[in-house]
Amino acid sequence: MLKEFITNPVLFTLLLTIALTLVSIEIFVPGGIFGITGGYLIFESILAAGNIENVVMYVLISIFITLILDFILVKSFVKNMDTNKIVLNTNLSKAKGNGPNLDTKDLIGKMGIVNKTLRPYGEIEIEGKVYVATSYGNFIDKGDTVIVDNVEGSTLYCKINRR
Repeated sequence: MLKEFITNPVLFTLLLTIALTLVSIEIFVPGGIFGITGGYLIFESILAAGNIENVVMYVLISIFITLILDFILVKSFVKNMDTNKIVLNTNLSKAKGNGPNLDTKDLIGKMGIVNKTLRPYGEIEIEGKVYVATSYGNFIDKGDTVIVDNVEGSTLYCKINRR
């Protein structure tokens, strides 16, 4: 227990500032170790508060310093953050089969080439457009020719072309 050692108000303020900053870091670097350590230090600070006169003032100072440190940390995290790991930069379009495609019924009976292996779901290309497709349970390899047998929503049900 640290409460016997924390009798100096500066040491108390430093400990509480470190504890609150560690809890703040846990928001950006999840994993638990920063949050658990910060939580333990907050607990120790609460226990040590009995040894400090005018504890409210030192708690407010600690919160103020923590807010300044958090602002600096947020600025550095945002500046150095690779947003490609957080934000999806893929365009969702009809051509990729992602949007509502109302004209898929006329694809029944047409032949296409498998772009991504149907296991049973994958992608096929018909007349230069890519569609989400599924087989009837069997795997169809990339490059094989398929025939659209049925359409449900934007999913094409295909079978392999045996010709």
